[in-house]
Amino acid sequence: MAKYKQTEREQGLFLTVSLPEQLVDGVFEHTLACLIGNIDLNDFDARYANDLTGAPAVNPAALLKISTAIPSALSVPAK
Repeated sequence: MAKYKQTEREQGLFLTVSLPEQLVDGVFEHTLACLIGNIDLNDFDARYANDLTGAPAVNPAALLKISTAIPSALSVPAK
């Protein structure tokens, strides 16, 4: 008998976001992206020796942006 993933009807919707439209000048996230873009994160490259084998690693700059932006997004009161 075939096995299927169980459907979760209470799951929220996934909406696509255009980052250039969201990260406009003056918002915290735009400033954060600019600051993190100027940080030297090359020390992480030596840790991920996966040039020839292994799965690609997530860019440390992307993880840093996400981990610092999420708390500010969660603290914004609903309108």
